[in-house]
Amino acid sequence: MIFTTWVFAVFLLASLAVYWAVPVGWRKPVLILAGCVFYIYSVPKYLFLIIGLSVIVYLAGLWILNANRCKSFFTPRRVMILGVLVPALVLFVFKYLRLAINTLNQVIGYFSWGPPLPVISFMVPLGISFFVFEFIHYMVDLYKGKIDPGSLNLGNFLTFTLYFPTLVCGPIKRYQQFSQQLGEGAAFALDGALEGMRRIITGFGKKLILADTFSLLTGVLATPESAGGAALAVGAYAYTMKIYFDFSGYSDIAIGTSLLFGLKVPENFDRPYLSRNVAECWRRGHMSLSSWIRDYLFIPLGGSRVNRGRNLFNLMVAMGICGMWHGAAWNFLAWGLYHGAGLGVHRLFRVYIGDRFKLPTPVAVFLTFHFVVVGWIFFSAPNLTKALVTIHKIFFAWIGG
Repeated sequence: MIFTTWVFAVFLLASLAVYWAVPVGWRKPVLILAGCVFYIYSVPKYLFLIIGLSVIVYLAGLWILNANRCKSFFTPRRVMILGVLVPALVLFVFKYLRLAINTLNQVIGYFSWGPPLPVISFMVPLGISFFVFEFIHYMVDLYKGKIDPGSLNLGNFLTFTLYFPTLVCGPIKRYQQFSQQLGEGAAFALDGALEGMRRIITGFGKKLILADTFSLLTGVLATPESAGGAALAVGAYAYTMKIYFDFSGYSDIAIGTSLLFGLKVPENFDRPYLSRNVAECWRRGHMSLSSWIRDYLFIPLGGSRVNRGRNLFNLMVAMGICGMWHGAAWNFLAWGLYHGAGLGVHRLFRVYIGDRFKLPTPVAVFLTFHFVVVGWIFFSAPNLTKALVTIHKIFFAWIGG
């Protein structure tokens, strides 16, 4: 169900009417049911998969708590790892198995090792990447004692999992903050509703007016062989603006919709294109994802506590996974590694030069913005080859070659 359709508007109004009409104790079941209806409208056959995964992760969480009280092979750490691996494996099968088999078939064909393997392809379940990241957060934080055991019940967890405003494009929630709000049972607040409407209108404006207008100029990026460098440069700038207004618009609608239910979800964007460096850009853009990458990938790999070489390696691994999370294609991996390299260079610059040399803010913002523009070329291209063709043509058009 797309946010910018009349179907969603009718669905939202009906959900709000029921939600605020029922007693506080019935609000969580209303949100769970609304999430199921939302999901069934889009891809009904996978609803039971998502609910099944939710129940497995929830039971694994209870198992972690019980494992603390008894000695067995299944220690809390092992149960946590199992609870992380199950949804991660499901994500791999549905989203990455085809890419893995196709890549392996290319290797088999190149070395003439025999007939290709059969390609298995599945329709990717709606929101599976967001589900899995929230499941991983839940298991890790529960294991680390960051989640109050008193907040654990199946109603809270299913509401957290199936909360439809964040189901498609985030923001990525944290169970601690979300479940606390569920337990408070806030009364309807006019100020919150008005702010929610303001955010929704802002999101619609970003999406339908700005993003859709910029998208009219991005078509050349799909066929760079038949376009000139100047046209491709315009397309790259347009895509840079289109993806920001598209995604931040959807985030605004999700945040505003959530406010209508009296609930707050994380902010996602804070003018990232005005950042002075790539690290600041990641802190201000897609904030719920960047904080997840930091907390559940970069820090567990060793973060900044290791030597400088390992630290840079950790950055590349974390950002490479971030890139692949966005899509099952090698150009997404290239986008992630490109940003990982940018973060690494920024970190080295800060260590060896620090405050001894600072660019004027307009120059720093200009350079950071154009670094991001080049990255979006990898992201927007149908494949890695076309991305490289686009960059090559823009570069030679720029130098006059």
